[in-house]
Amino acid sequence: MTESLGDLKAPTSFSERKLAKRTIEGLRSETLSLGELERKKLRLIVNVLGHPETQTLINEGKLTLGIIKPNANLGKNLPVNDQGAADFLMDQIGDKAVFSLSLSLTREQAEEFYAQIREKYARIFTQNGNTVWESIIHYMSSGPLTFILIHDNEGDAVGWWRRQMGNTRADRAEANSIRGKHALVENLPNNLVHGSESKEEARREISVLQHLVTNLSSNAERVARKIPSEKFLREIGCISEDETVISIGRFYDSGMGNESWIYGYEISYSDKKGNLRKKLIKEKNLISSANDLSFKAQLHAKRASQLDSAGVAIPKFYGVRKASLYQEFIRHDRLEEALNTIKKGPDAEAKRLLDQLIYMAKALDRAGFRPIGFLSDLVYDSDTQRFLYIDYGYDLGDKQKGLTDHSVKQLAARFPRFEKYISG
Repeated sequence: MTESLGDLKAPTSFSERKLAKRTIEGLRSETLSLGELERKKLRLIVNVLGHPETQTLINEGKLTLGIIKPNANLGKNLPVNDQGAADFLMDQIGDKAVFSLSLSLTREQAEEFYAQIREKYARIFTQNGNTVWESIIHYMSSGPLTFILIHDNEGDAVGWWRRQMGNTRADRAEANSIRGKHALVENLPNNLVHGSESKEEARREISVLQHLVTNLSSNAERVARKIPSEKFLREIGCISEDETVISIGRFYDSGMGNESWIYGYEISYSDKKGNLRKKLIKEKNLISSANDLSFKAQLHAKRASQLDSAGVAIPKFYGVRKASLYQEFIRHDRLEEALNTIKKGPDAEAKRLLDQLIYMAKALDRAGFRPIGFLSDLVYDSDTQRFLYIDYGYDLGDKQKGLTDHSVKQLAARFPRFEKYISG
């Protein structure tokens, strides 16, 4: 079992404190789903924490629980940011730390974890009028923290860690202890770290941690059924086989509209070299009940292919599923800014942008399309510095048999000072 503990790996989503806080908030609001490997890691943690052999290690004194508390940087001689300070304190544990997991607690979860001291501190008041119990619960639920399983092969895990921590009060702590070197007494209840007081408390606290992770795992499985799955994203080519999904978070919801309902998703993943990356996709759900929506979706896909073949720049189009379209989401749209640059011209940047619009307008005309609102159906991707055509529905217009200059005329009407240049 010691080897199994050593093999435990925190899901990437819970490997850093701020990231863990965002992940938990996303799971609670059901706007974020974890990748398959992330969910598998959570299930493994649940199983190992509750395994009988883990309980045996606790009974033998070889395993205890430590916590790096919220706002770890609020001390002395510590890195200025919370994650840096937490990493620094982790280094004090060294190879005795077999596993760590960053989480954030609700008030109720903090009360469950500290239940054994409630009676002791619920009647003691601080200078600001709150009870010590209330101060502890408020503080421990105020930000992300890090749980650590600590192993000592000599059977003194509890004692070893408590000696490393030092006295509860920084002014009474041993000089070489963590609290003696880094905590400030005026910051209580933030004395940086927590440790189980006995084998019995280690068993109870590790059980609470298992309960917390069990709830997270259950939430993750439920939310995964409400957001595009990793399997589906691979099927449509959004994620390749050598990319590992960490999370899929919904960051945009357009609400119900006349023709469609749009979701924006941010996919966090690691590439084959282990580098963390992100990509954005748009899910456009057709909601009109007057026609066959599957037929409409297929028509959108067909038009996207025709536009791409005609040389019209469009966001990457992944495909359709039932009445939903999936394509690249352009988050940094600067369309009005780009159009205003053209209006203010004529400098080199205005000409560059106008040349893009002219090329697109002529490509639409050559393909036989008559878009109702040429410019209103564009975005300007500031990352790639180019215009993209985004609406492949009714506004694009039916393909015409003869060539037209419809789009070019729209462009000339919008920028009359450039009409001759556009027409030429």
